[in-house]
Amino acid sequence: MNDELSQEEKELISRHREKKTEATRKTKLTLAVLRTAHEYSSWMDGEGCGDTYSTFCDDFGFNEETCGVGRSTFYGMVWVVIQSAITEVQDNGKSGE
Repeated sequence: MNDELSQEEKELISRHREKKTEATRKTKLTLAVLRTAHEYSSWMDGEGCGDTYSTFCDDFGFNEETCGVGRSTFYGMVWVVIQSAITEVQDNGKSGE
Protein backbone atom coordinates (compact mmCIF):
# COMPACT_ATOMS: atom_id res chain seq x y z
CA MET A 1 0.00 0.00 0.00
CA ASN A 2 1.31 3.43 -0.95
CA ASP A 3 1.12 5.80 2.05
CA GLU A 4 2.22 8.88 0.14
CA LEU A 5 -0.36 11.52 -0.60
CA SER A 6 -1.19 12.36 -4.17
CA GLN A 7 -0.80 15.92 -5.40
CA GLU A 8 -4.58 16.30 -5.36
CA GLU A 9 -4.73 15.15 -1.72
CA LYS A 10 -1.95 17.57 -0.77
CA GLU A 11 -3.84 20.42 -2.45
CA LEU A 12 -7.06 19.50 -0.63
CA ILE A 13 -5.24 19.54 2.70
CA SER A 14 -3.58 22.84 1.84
CA ARG A 15 -6.93 24.47 0.90
CA HIS A 16 -8.53 23.12 4.07
CA ARG A 17 -5.72 24.59 6.19
CA GLU A 18 -6.01 27.94 4.40
CA LYS A 19 -9.77 28.04 5.04
CA LYS A 20 -9.24 27.16 8.68
CA THR A 21 -6.57 29.86 9.08
CA GLU A 22 -8.85 32.44 7.46
CA ALA A 23 -11.78 31.45 9.68
CA THR A 24 -9.57 31.81 12.77
CA ARG A 25 -8.37 35.24 11.58
CA LYS A 26 -11.95 36.40 11.03
CA THR A 27 -13.01 35.17 14.47
CA LYS A 28 -10.11 37.04 16.09
CA LEU A 29 -10.98 40.16 14.10
CA THR A 30 -14.64 39.96 15.11
CA LEU A 31 -13.74 39.66 18.78
CA ALA A 32 -11.24 42.52 18.49
CA VAL A 33 -13.88 44.76 16.89
CA LEU A 34 -16.45 43.94 19.57
CA ARG A 35 -13.97 44.42 22.41
CA THR A 36 -12.65 47.69 20.98
CA ALA A 37 -16.17 49.01 20.31
CA HIS A 38 -17.01 48.44 23.96
CA GLU A 39 -13.76 49.97 25.23
CA TYR A 40 -14.00 52.96 22.88
CA SER A 41 -17.66 53.64 23.66
CA SER A 42 -16.97 53.44 27.40
CA TRP A 43 -13.94 55.71 27.00
CA MET A 44 -15.98 58.30 25.05
CA ASP A 45 -18.66 58.28 27.76
CA GLY A 46 -16.04 58.78 30.45
CA GLU A 47 -14.26 61.55 28.56
CA GLY A 48 -17.46 63.23 27.43
CA CYS A 49 -16.27 63.42 23.85
CA GLY A 50 -17.75 62.56 20.49
CA ASP A 51 -16.68 60.07 17.90
CA THR A 52 -14.30 60.92 15.06
CA TYR A 53 -11.54 59.00 13.36
CA SER A 54 -8.94 61.36 14.79
CA THR A 55 -10.41 60.96 18.28
CA PHE A 56 -10.23 57.19 17.87
CA CYS A 57 -6.59 57.27 16.73
CA ASP A 58 -5.13 60.25 18.58
CA ASP A 59 -7.05 60.60 21.83
CA PHE A 60 -8.25 57.04 22.41
CA GLY A 61 -4.88 55.92 21.11
CA PHE A 62 -5.70 53.17 18.66
CA ASN A 63 -2.67 52.90 16.37
CA GLU A 64 -2.12 49.23 15.71
CA GLU A 65 -2.97 47.09 12.75
CA THR A 66 -5.34 44.37 13.90
CA CYS A 67 -5.64 40.97 12.26
CA GLY A 68 -4.28 42.26 8.97
CA VAL A 69 -6.70 45.19 8.80
CA GLY A 70 -5.54 48.79 8.71
CA ARG A 71 -6.75 51.16 11.39
CA SER A 72 -9.05 53.13 9.06
CA THR A 73 -10.88 49.94 8.10
CA PHE A 74 -10.87 48.76 11.72
CA TYR A 75 -12.31 52.11 12.87
CA GLY A 76 -15.07 51.71 10.27
CA MET A 77 -15.95 48.31 11.69
CA VAL A 78 -15.98 49.67 15.26
CA TRP A 79 -18.15 52.61 14.16
CA VAL A 80 -20.68 50.26 12.53
CA VAL A 81 -20.94 48.17 15.72
CA ILE A 82 -21.46 51.24 17.91
CA GLN A 83 -24.01 52.80 15.55
CA SER A 84 -25.87 49.50 15.18
CA ALA A 85 -26.11 49.14 18.96
CA ILE A 86 -27.35 52.72 19.33
CA THR A 87 -29.99 52.21 16.63
CA GLU A 88 -31.10 48.89 18.11
CA VAL A 89 -31.49 50.38 21.58
CA GLN A 90 -33.36 53.42 20.27
CA ASP A 91 -35.69 51.24 18.20
CA ASN A 92 -36.24 48.38 20.64
CA GLY A 93 -35.05 49.44 24.07
CA LYS A 94 -38.38 50.66 25.35
CA SER A 95 -38.83 50.80 29.09
CA GLY A 96 -40.80 47.99 30.70
CA GLU A 97 -40.23 45.34 28.05
